[in-house]
Amino acid sequence: MTTNNSNLALLIDGDNVSPKVIVGLMAEIANYGTASVRHIYGDWTNPSLKGWKGCLLDHSITPMQ
Repeated sequence: MTTNNSNLALLIDGDNVSPKVIVGLMAEIANYGTASVRHIYGDWTNPSLKGWKGCLLDHSITPMQ
């Protein structure tokens, strides 16, 4: 396996993606490089994004309104 040092941007639509995918998503991204930009977009006043709030800090993802 070769090492890939590509810098990638991870942009998540939090309103349409479940937080259950984050572990697998981060593992897949690691196969291609490093996600140096990690943003998640959504309406943070909406209770449906509550599940994302717990994993933002763990994965260094910046919430965007």
